[in-house]
Amino acid sequence: MGAAVKLVPTNDWTAGIDKSLKNALGLSMSVMGRTGEEACKHALILMAQSAAAMTPKAKAMRPIRKMDPHLGPFVEV
Repeated sequence: MGAAVKLVPTNDWTAGIDKSLKNALGLSMSVMGRTGEEACKHALILMAQSAAAMTPKAKAMRPIRKMDPHLGPFVEV
């Protein structure tokens, strides 16, 4: 098993988003008619989409496998 990893936050982000998150959840419930659970799920989905958009994509390093009827099922290219 690998070495234990400890994640340490660089700064206190909870104080910065606490008000805006509460406001967004409140508006989601009052304007859109969501329950508290639905508003939280929606907020998590939006946060995950935002994080995915900010994550850099890795270069494609997978080998390409093509079908060749003369040599067998697959040939490495």
